[in-house]
Amino acid sequence: MNHESKLIAVTGGSGFIGTHLIKSLLAQDFRIRILVRNQKKLQFNHPLLEVVEGSLHNHSCLLYT
Repeated sequence: MNHESKLIAVTGGSGFIGTHLIKSLLAQDFRIRILVRNQKKLQFNHPLLEVVEGSLHNHSCLLYT
């Protein structure tokens, strides 16, 4: 099933649970926007993946994510 029209936001994308969640969502062709504190720790590079570097404490990051 093609889910490219749906956008899913994930916080903590470089953590243990976030990493496994992102792998599963990408395998199902979901578009994903992830919020990470440090983009260098991210293990992914995929055309359906958009990365926002920031914090849950930063209101503007949350609005964009």
